[in-house]
Parts: sequence; structure tokens; C-alpha cells
Amino acid sequence: MEITFIILKIFVILVILMSAAYADKVTTEQTEDGILVKNLNNGCNLTYKNFDLTRSINNGHVKLKNGNITIKGLEFDGDYSILNSNDIYNYIKVYRKEGGIKKEMTNIDISPQDNGNTRFILTIYNTNDCNGIIIEQLCKEGYRINPADNTCKKCGDGCSKCDENDVCISCFDQLKAPIGSVCVCKKSYFENPETKECTECDKPCGECNRKGACTVCKDEDNSFISDGVCICKSSFLTGEGTCFVCDTGCLKCDKDKCLACIDETKQPINGKC
Repeated sequence: MEITFIILKIFVILVILMSAAYADKVTTEQTEDGILVKNLNNGCNLTYKNFDLTRSINNGHVKLKNGNITIKGLEFDGDYSILNSNDIYNYIKVYRKEGGIKKEMTNIDISPQDNGNTRFILTIYNTNDCNGIIIEQLCKEGYRINPADNTCKKCGDGCSKCDENDVCISCFDQLKAPIGSVCVCKKSYFENPETKECTECDKPCGECNRKGACTVCKDEDNSFISDGVCICKSSFLTGEGTCFVCDTGCLKCDKDKCLACIDETKQPINGKC
């Protein structure tokens, strides 16, 4: 039993030593383009933007051979399903910066390193040096980069884009508008409590509650609310949901003529008072 324990302990030590030997010896420096990683093993210095320092950079292994750069141990901060598809090329970008100008490098290959996790291998073809190369990770819609640890952080409910303070900028649903950190249905729509989708209020409603009852009328000056319904004061609703305005002096009318006069001493004649 004691011999087995000793063998197991030796095995664990060997694994740790092998892992340490695998990872490159590097120094890091913060730049305007990201974290510049100076490789002390082979002199291949690369800049990483929006990558976790401990998970990716310190565990990475860079190999420069036959005009190609191969980087192992990088970790994608997203779904494994994305990593294992062509969509990954929308989230990992490689640039070379020369004379202050960044130009995208498209001669790259990205492939999963191990099944079931989000580590990947990046190969940059047909390049003889690492100078000015920037590797950038982009967050998918609904997420933003968290500068504290360079990982992707989810925006608020329904928000497709948000800023560093989690204030929502745009929404997935075009019928919703950003309010603070979340998305809510636009005016004249209400959120169906079961489907969470935006449903249009009745035509006369400027705003309505979650049950669809009017809380504000579209034509506030000429209508009032009764039991959640907007009713015109002295005329009728048009197809646009507004009240038809009667002629001057007319108390009540339809679309064709005046039905009653404000001055009770007068009677409508030919539709006018």
C-alpha cells in the first residue's frame, strides 16, 4: 500500500514537471494593443487582446517552424460548439501592426486542442517572424469584455450589446428598447408574461400594461380611459386609433356630419352647426 502511494506521488510530480516544461517561459508587458508576451524560449513575441492571462497566456506554447507559427494552450471564452465550427473565425482575429496600422491576417487555422473543453490551437501560416502580431478575442452578441479578467461577461436580459458599466446599448428584439441594463417593450407594446414576446397594444393605446389594458391613450387630448379602453370624448376612433376631431362648435359627430352642437340653442343643419 505504501509503495503504491509512493509511485502515485512520483507520477503526480512528473506530471507537474512536464506541464511546467511544456509552458513557455515568458515575461509580459501591458501595451495599448493588449498584453505583449515576450517568449524567452524562442524570441517570438506576440500581443494578446482580451485573453485571460492565467488560463491562456501563461500556459501557452509557441512554436515557430518552416515559416509557420503554431500556438497551443489558448482558451476560448465561449461555447465549445462555437469553437468546433467555422463560427470561431468570427471571434478570433489575428492582425499584424506595422507603422501604427493594423491589417488582418487571414492565413490562419483554428482547431480544438482537446475534446470537451475550449482550449484551441492557432496556426498562422506563411510568416517568418512574430513582430507586430496581435491575437484578439471577440465576445459574441449579448456579451462584453470584462477588463478585470479579460473574459466575456453576459449583458442584461435581452441585451445584444452593452458597455463596460453593463448599460444596455441595443436589444435582440427590435420591438424592445434598452432601459438601464435590460430591454423592455417599446411604447404601445406590452410583454406577454408567458412567451416574453412583445405584443402590440390596442390601436388607441399609447401605452398599456402586461394584460394589454390601456394606461395612456394615443390621443390624450380627445379621449379618456374606461376599464382599460380608450374612448373618444365627443366623436369616434379612426383606423389609426386617434379620435376624429369635430368641426368648431360641434359637440358630437361622426365621420360625415355633426350630430349635436355645443350651443344647445342651435341644431345641426346639413351636418354643421
